[in-house]
Amino acid sequence: MVRAGERLENPVTGEVLIFHETAAETGDETVRVETSRLPFPPALMQRAALAVGAPLGRALGYPSRVERGRGQDRGRPHARRRA
Repeated sequence: MVRAGERLENPVTGEVLIFHETAAETGDETVRVETSRLPFPPALMQRAALAVGAPLGRALGYPSRVERGRGQDRGRPHARRRA
């Protein structure tokens, strides 16, 4: 059970949760949590990785985008497969 003052940290996203009040301490009335994230969001890091990785992938012969007809077919139900 979480108590007031405890911190939960996610090393992947850099998000930190700090619990100030919990339901157990307020009689199931409220929960008050403070959240904070890294100054450089993971989306920015992902864009930087793609900027470096995309030219490398093209140099190795991978296509730069998915061709029409390949990949996900949106708007249609998936076929169910039996095991």
